[in-house]
Amino acid sequence: MNSFIKAGKQSGFTLIELMITLAILAFMITLGSFFTISWIDQSKVNNTAAVLKSSVSYARSAALRNKSNTYANEPAISICIDQIEHKIRVNRVTNKNDLCHAASADEVLKKIEIAKGISITQGDEPVSVLVINSNGMQNLSLSDAVLEQEINVQKGKELAHVRML
Repeated sequence: MNSFIKAGKQSGFTLIELMITLAILAFMITLGSFFTISWIDQSKVNNTAAVLKSSVSYARSAALRNKSNTYANEPAISICIDQIEHKIRVNRVTNKNDLCHAASADEVLKKIEIAKGISITQGDEPVSVLVINSNGMQNLSLSDAVLEQEINVQKGKELAHVRML
């Protein structure tokens, strides 16, 4: 039985060495998860900012086509930002009093899902609708935000400033 144990030599790791190795490994995994969560949130913010820019460009081009024959200063297209259902919709405006309600499926030109937990604001106020007239310009009297100023897209600590001219 003593033939397996050699005097003065140890084989394997001590308990302290294993505990230190596990502590270092746990610390590295924890650190990596924080960076991954931040990276995912920034990706969602950047995606929503790109969707918002794309929706404004699409709305302007649809307004310039003016299929509903609206006057130049009348709202032609609305960009509705629903932060509860997490959607951005581009609608053809048929009722000036209800810009985000589409009476038929033909009036919804584009519908895009956005990530949960994203907030779209200008200053401290949430943005819910942007209105484009048939000249492709923003109708400021009916919009929640001004496109020539920055619109903030945020999730947690991650923030993107969007400026659409």
